[in-house]
Amino acid sequence: MSETLRVACVQMTSSDSLAQNLTVASHRIRQATACKSQLVVLPENFAWVGKDISLFTADSSSVIKHFLGECAKQYQVWIVAGSVLWKSSEHEKPFNRSLVINPQGEICCYYDKIHLFETVLTHEFWKKSDDCQVGKKPSIFHLNDDWHVGLSICYDLRFRAFIIFILHKGAIF
Repeated sequence: MSETLRVACVQMTSSDSLAQNLTVASHRIRQATACKSQLVVLPENFAWVGKDISLFTADSSSVIKHFLGECAKQYQVWIVAGSVLWKSSEHEKPFNRSLVINPQGEICCYYDKIHLFETVLTHEFWKKSDDCQVGKKPSIFHLNDDWHVGLSICYDLRFRAFIIFILHKGAIF
């Protein structure tokens, strides 16, 4: 691999305010590109985190898509939206979707999280499949001839066969 790739991994504490989260993300993307980053990776659920998932609508997905496209074009940078809730008319529940936006502002790849987290705590039961649609297939995007990048979201990394499958397809993480 001959080419160097400068990557910025963004950290932020998201809330249930879409507008506030997008403002913070915009600032972080601007900071990353000021440091000459070519690829900016946002965290899982960067745009919205809330208890009542029904408040998140297809319009919210559209706003996020537009926001990411405009940022990528403005700063001429690749953006991986770690994940967003992605609602469509075809499914009752949203996907937990990672989006890849190229510097032209276009979605060039996406990955719907396959391994949804479930656990039993003393007084709580977390089952993300109650809230989100399960993804069906791994995804790889080609940033250029040297960089073929596999997408995963959080808990996916615990599944060895999933990672090996992507690596055998020639991708890196």
